[in-house]
Amino acid sequence: MPSRASGVGPLTIAAIAAIAAATSFAYGDRDRPASDRAVAATSGTDARLLESAPTSCAPLSGRAAQIVESRSLMIVDQRIVDDAGRTWNPFTAKGRKGGAWTPSALLGGRLGSEPGARLLAWAKHWTATDPADTGAYRPNVVKALIEPWLTLSGQGTQPDPEQLPLRLLAIVNRLDRACEPAPKRADGRACFESGPEMRFVFGLLEEYGPEQPPRKIKGSEFALILEFRLQANDPDELKRLANQWIELSELDPADDAQRPRALALLDSLTRRFTDPASSDLAVRTNESAFAPDRVSSWDLRSFKIAGGSLVPERVEQTPPVATNGTPLLSSYIRTNDAKIRAADYCLDDAPAFRAMHAIAAPAPSPQHNRVFYWQALAGTPPPSSEARFRFSLNTCSGCHHGETGTNNVHVNPFAWPTGSPTNLGPARLSPFVSSVHHTVADPQEAATCAPSPACARTRTFCEMDRRRRVLAAIAAGGCPDGSEQTSIEASGH
Repeated sequence: MPSRASGVGPLTIAAIAAIAAATSFAYGDRDRPASDRAVAATSGTDARLLESAPTSCAPLSGRAAQIVESRSLMIVDQRIVDDAGRTWNPFTAKGRKGGAWTPSALLGGRLGSEPGARLLAWAKHWTATDPADTGAYRPNVVKALIEPWLTLSGQGTQPDPEQLPLRLLAIVNRLDRACEPAPKRADGRACFESGPEMRFVFGLLEEYGPEQPPRKIKGSEFALILEFRLQANDPDELKRLANQWIELSELDPADDAQRPRALALLDSLTRRFTDPASSDLAVRTNESAFAPDRVSSWDLRSFKIAGGSLVPERVEQTPPVATNGTPLLSSYIRTNDAKIRAADYCLDDAPAFRAMHAIAAPAPSPQHNRVFYWQALAGTPPPSSEARFRFSLNTCSGCHHGETGTNNVHVNPFAWPTGSPTNLGPARLSPFVSSVHHTVADPQEAATCAPSPACARTRTFCEMDRRRRVLAAIAAGGCPDGSEQTSIEASGH
């Protein structure tokens, strides 16, 4: 495993504490009950994060302003995602086995006649030591996932796919991806697949406490994301689907009279997006639970279904971490500056990267006082700050870490019980997908201009406003123009 030191910007403890406070994630507290935790953060905001930040993004208007994010874009309300008729908790035996929003039901017949065996083979992927896999050997998958799953299955070594120890955290509307065509390779083929998506995010459940019941359940640091993408972009159908998503904004999950209609709309959307005859499936994982010490590093991976099996595939637009901070990476970003700024580049077109495109996208834990970003300082002149930022943001590890001020996950699977031994509360969201305006300093500039971090430019993300605008435009029959797609306001030196 290559050293990650070259790929990490050494920010100050104050900066990391500020990020922790902003994201509501406490570092170094995963083994302590919530009542015992104290976030090691100052009450002030670090200059690296907010110095000279824009105060607002372009205001919303029209139908976009009427879209309620928590109902139409990122649904984490437990009255929806814990619905007893659609979900199943194998530890509490509450819900419905085979419910429409369980992993086994969503995967449907894509895994063939032996889904349990196929899923077990997938879980054992993390125990392999394939030299072509740039991710680390992560043996704790056995204790964190495989052994509890087999115990819950009660069938010896034959795992029951219904008993996967996972809970549904979020239902995510990514219809906006219909308006994001993928860049083309040099040979004219798409660099990666893109299109309208509906995503289901699951988190790993883990028992802890005394061996005698009642034991407590907590959410562990593993997220499974099922991304269903429609194969065709029919404008009339997209308009109808967009209006269904927007109708959800008018329905309050807390209202017993309105909730059935919301669930019925989501059932309809689920059936459409998960139909194997007209949709594709990408499977992503994001975890630190499988690392030997469970906290030192996060690891993002991507899988596809081939022949009924979940097999690893390369992480889109992400080079091996060993290239971070090298002259090779700096040269690529500098040479492709204009294409990277326009999101019109394909990493596979570079011969130097084609043969070693990453299978995994590892990033260190902020518990280790480090923030991950793709570093490019080599060369005269070095790559532009904007091209470096855009390249890093387009990688899984950059988007989930330093570029967006995120602690590795946008939907946090980790949770302690609240109120009862088995109630984990709703999933927490990163500021990138929950704040109206979320400001972050350029991590490379913040690291290299210390001890005067105010010299780093800042960027304010307006991601959820962007998704509102795109959804409203699709509902009206088209995609927004380029200016309405912008989600970042830059400011700095």
